[in-house]
Amino acid sequence: MVRRHYRLVTKAVEQLEANLLPDMFAAAAVKKPAKRDPNAPTAVLLVNGFNGLGLATLMKIPRLFKGQFHNVIFVSVGEVDASLLKGQEEVNQLEQQIADDMLEYCQLATDLGFHAEVRTGLGADVVMELRRLCLEVASLFPHAVFFAGQLVFNEEVDGFFSRFLHNHTALDLLRWLQLQGLSLVILPVRVAPASSQKTLRLPADEILSSSAN
Repeated sequence: MVRRHYRLVTKAVEQLEANLLPDMFAAAAVKKPAKRDPNAPTAVLLVNGFNGLGLATLMKIPRLFKGQFHNVIFVSVGEVDASLLKGQEEVNQLEQQIADDMLEYCQLATDLGFHAEVRTGLGADVVMELRRLCLEVASLFPHAVFFAGQLVFNEEVDGFFSRFLHNHTALDLLRWLQLQGLSLVILPVRVAPASSQKTLRLPADEILSSSAN
């Protein structure tokens, strides 16, 4: 049952990516990249690989906050699991995969008219490494607002089952960022992992959670 759940969610995320990319490329065709301005409003996206969840979050920002953000910074951390990564070569491969994923995000954001940068890291504790990177970005871009996508499940798998199977890193960071005087906006991506051909969708006007300074 657990394997089936993960397979269906993975397929839904992949389908969302396939649905979003044509629209993103079409929107990017007429945009010019912005110049770097650290003092300009900056959207910081916490992403985990190049996938439908991250793309949906990126696409939502200019729709919800049209013209508000000048820079987009992508932050991602690879988890170093000693039981899975046997040597330095595997660590290097993980690091390269993260770099390649962030490069794809950067290219899309640049084509959409933003100035784009990345901050990446590796660590056994993903949340701790994300905290470090968030503080680093906030010190360089004082008008930064952090964003993350959050999978939201239908009633069939909501509650304990979904909380047990899925990492809620964004929710863990929310309270900590508030204590640092920083804002995090969590954008929901609804998931219907069922055999009814339902796929992920991002509500037009719904924000799951947000915090103010």
